[in-house]
Amino acid sequence: MMNGSIDSITQADNAINKKYCRVEAKKNESSQSTSSTTNGVDISPQMIDPSDEMQWH
Repeated sequence: MMNGSIDSITQADNAINKKYCRVEAKKNESSQSTSSTTNGVDISPQMIDPSDEMQWH
């Protein structure tokens, strides 16, 4: 009985962790794309307005 419930909790944790990792990966991709050239103009991440950053998510 106990082993079954522990297994299901572990599976749920693993699923949550995978989902979280996928979200983090997407965030990293979007931040990398914003730090690269846009319209031929080089922009550094520091120059990006934080409020602009929020619109991506």
